[in-house]
Amino acid sequence: MRLRTLLGDYPCTAALKNGSVKSDLVDFDFVEYSPTNKGFKPMVREGAFDVSEMAIVTYLMAKSFGKPMVLLPNVGAGAVSARLRALQCEAGNR
Repeated sequence: MRLRTLLGDYPCTAALKNGSVKSDLVDFDFVEYSPTNKGFKPMVREGAFDVSEMAIVTYLMAKSFGKPMVLLPNVGAGAVSARLRALQCEAGNR
C-alpha cells in the first residue's frame, strides 16, 4: 500500500523519511510543503493526503465541520515539548 504523506522534517521523523525505517506493508510517498502547515488546508478541504501532520486546532475545526478524519496523536514532537527536553538536557536531566 502506498500512502501520500505530509510530514515535516524533524529529528523524530528523519528515519521514516530517509527510508532507514521501513515497512513491508506500507510505502510512504512524502509530499514537501514549506512550511509544513501550508499543507493543512489542502488536507482538510480536499483530502489531498492519506496521512498528514496537523495542528490539533486545525483537526478540531475540521471535525466540527464534519470532515472524515481520524486523529493519531503524537504530541511529543511539538515545539513546547522540544524546548522542555532541551532545557532538561542543559540541566543534566537526561
